[in-house]
Amino acid sequence: MAGRGKAPSTRPSRSALLWWLNCYSVGVPGMLSDEHFLCLDMLCVSWSSGAVRASSECAIVMEIWRSGAILQTDAAIPKDAVVTLAAPAGPVHAKVSDCSQDDYGFLVEVVPETSEQWFPDAYRPVHLMAKSSA
Repeated sequence: MAGRGKAPSTRPSRSALLWWLNCYSVGVPGMLSDEHFLCLDMLCVSWSSGAVRASSECAIVMEIWRSGAILQTDAAIPKDAVVTLAAPAGPVHAKVSDCSQDDYGFLVEVVPETSEQWFPDAYRPVHLMAKSSA
Protein backbone atom coordinates (compact mmCIF):
# COMPACT_ATOMS: atom_id res chain seq x y z
CA MET A 1 0.00 0.00 0.00
CA ALA A 2 1.91 2.92 -1.29
CA GLY A 3 1.61 6.28 0.47
CA ARG A 4 0.48 4.77 3.74
CA GLY A 5 2.91 5.30 6.53
CA LYS A 6 2.61 4.70 10.19
CA ALA A 7 0.24 7.16 11.85
CA PRO A 8 2.01 9.61 14.16
CA SER A 9 1.72 8.73 17.82
CA THR A 10 -0.55 10.93 19.90
CA ARG A 11 0.84 9.59 23.18
CA PRO A 12 2.97 12.11 25.08
CA SER A 13 6.56 11.26 25.84
CA ARG A 14 7.42 10.03 29.33
CA SER A 15 9.13 13.30 30.24
CA ALA A 16 6.13 15.33 29.02
CA LEU A 17 3.79 13.15 31.04
CA LEU A 18 5.89 13.51 34.20
CA TRP A 19 6.01 17.30 33.75
CA TRP A 20 2.25 17.34 33.30
CA LEU A 21 1.71 15.24 36.43
CA ASN A 22 4.00 17.49 38.49
CA CYS A 23 2.69 20.84 37.25
CA TYR A 24 -1.04 20.40 36.82
CA SER A 25 -3.87 19.73 39.18
CA VAL A 26 -4.13 16.00 38.46
CA GLY A 27 -3.83 15.05 42.13
CA VAL A 28 -6.00 17.83 43.55
CA PRO A 29 -9.28 15.88 44.03
CA GLY A 30 -7.63 13.49 46.49
CA MET A 31 -5.42 16.09 48.13
CA LEU A 32 -4.84 16.31 51.84
CA SER A 33 -6.88 19.01 53.56
CA ASP A 34 -3.87 21.23 54.30
CA GLU A 35 -1.82 20.45 51.19
CA HIS A 36 -0.24 23.60 49.75
CA PHE A 37 0.34 24.16 46.04
CA LEU A 38 2.65 26.59 44.29
CA CYS A 39 0.97 28.38 41.42
CA LEU A 40 1.10 31.48 39.26
CA ASP A 41 -2.24 33.04 38.60
CA MET A 42 -3.59 36.58 38.77
CA LEU A 43 -6.68 37.87 40.52
CA CYS A 44 -7.97 41.36 41.11
CA VAL A 45 -8.13 42.08 44.83
CA SER A 46 -10.06 45.00 46.35
CA TRP A 47 -10.35 46.27 49.91
CA SER A 48 -11.24 49.38 51.89
CA SER A 49 -8.62 51.41 53.73
CA GLY A 50 -10.42 53.20 56.49
CA ALA A 51 -14.03 54.31 56.17
CA VAL A 52 -13.81 56.11 52.82
CA ARG A 53 -11.05 54.99 50.48
CA ALA A 54 -11.39 51.79 48.44
CA SER A 55 -8.35 50.26 46.78
CA SER A 56 -7.83 47.54 44.22
CA GLU A 57 -5.01 46.01 42.20
CA CYS A 58 -3.95 42.84 40.49
CA ALA A 59 -2.32 40.25 42.72
CA ILE A 60 -0.27 37.19 41.84
CA VAL A 61 -1.47 34.02 43.56
CA MET A 62 1.84 32.48 44.64
CA GLU A 63 0.59 29.65 46.86
CA ILE A 64 -2.85 28.18 47.46
CA TRP A 65 -4.50 25.64 49.74
CA ARG A 66 -8.03 24.69 50.78
CA SER A 67 -8.27 27.34 53.50
CA GLY A 68 -6.11 30.15 52.16
CA ALA A 69 -3.58 31.65 49.78
CA ILE A 70 -0.51 33.85 49.62
CA LEU A 71 -0.79 36.77 47.22
CA GLN A 72 2.04 38.98 45.90
CA THR A 73 0.92 42.62 45.73
CA ASP A 74 2.48 46.03 45.18
CA ALA A 75 0.59 47.53 48.13
CA ALA A 76 0.42 46.56 51.77
CA ILE A 77 -3.01 45.35 52.82
CA PRO A 78 -3.63 45.71 56.56
CA LYS A 79 -3.99 42.60 58.72
CA ASP A 80 -7.66 41.80 59.43
CA ALA A 81 -8.81 43.77 56.36
CA VAL A 82 -11.67 42.15 54.45
CA VAL A 83 -10.76 41.74 50.78
CA THR A 84 -12.70 40.65 47.72
CA LEU A 85 -10.92 38.40 45.23
CA ALA A 86 -12.34 38.50 41.70
CA ALA A 87 -12.18 34.75 40.98
CA PRO A 88 -13.52 33.38 37.66
CA ALA A 89 -16.49 31.64 39.34
CA GLY A 90 -17.45 34.79 41.25
CA PRO A 91 -16.21 37.03 44.04
CA VAL A 92 -14.56 35.46 47.07
CA HIS A 93 -14.55 37.35 50.35
CA ALA A 94 -11.51 36.76 52.54
CA LYS A 95 -9.72 38.19 55.54
CA VAL A 96 -6.05 39.16 55.60
CA SER A 97 -4.24 37.07 58.23
CA ASP A 98 -0.73 38.38 57.53
CA CYS A 99 1.07 40.94 55.37
CA SER A 100 4.84 41.23 55.12
CA GLN A 101 7.16 43.09 52.80
CA ASP A 102 9.68 41.27 50.62
CA ASP A 103 12.07 42.31 47.83
CA TYR A 104 9.26 42.40 45.24
CA GLY A 105 6.39 43.99 47.13
CA PHE A 106 4.16 42.44 49.77
CA LEU A 107 3.18 38.88 50.60
CA VAL A 108 -0.43 38.90 51.75
CA GLU A 109 -1.91 35.77 53.33
CA VAL A 110 -5.68 35.54 53.05
CA VAL A 111 -8.30 33.20 54.53
CA PRO A 112 -11.55 32.87 52.53
CA GLU A 113 -14.83 33.16 54.45
CA THR A 114 -16.12 29.86 53.03
CA SER A 115 -14.14 27.00 51.54
CA GLU A 116 -16.95 26.15 49.09
CA GLN A 117 -16.13 29.32 47.13
CA TRP A 118 -12.43 28.57 47.19
CA PHE A 119 -9.83 26.02 46.13
CA PRO A 120 -10.29 23.41 44.69
CA ASP A 121 -14.11 23.45 44.54
CA ALA A 122 -14.83 26.81 42.89
CA TYR A 123 -11.42 28.23 42.00
CA ARG A 124 -8.60 26.13 40.60
CA PRO A 125 -5.59 27.77 38.94
CA VAL A 126 -4.47 25.99 35.78
CA HIS A 127 -0.82 25.66 36.76
CA LEU A 128 -0.25 23.97 40.11
CA MET A 129 2.63 22.10 41.66
CA ALA A 130 2.48 20.44 45.07
CA LYS A 131 4.74 22.41 47.40
CA SER A 132 6.12 19.15 48.80
CA SER A 133 7.55 18.24 45.35
CA ALA A 134 9.10 21.67 44.71
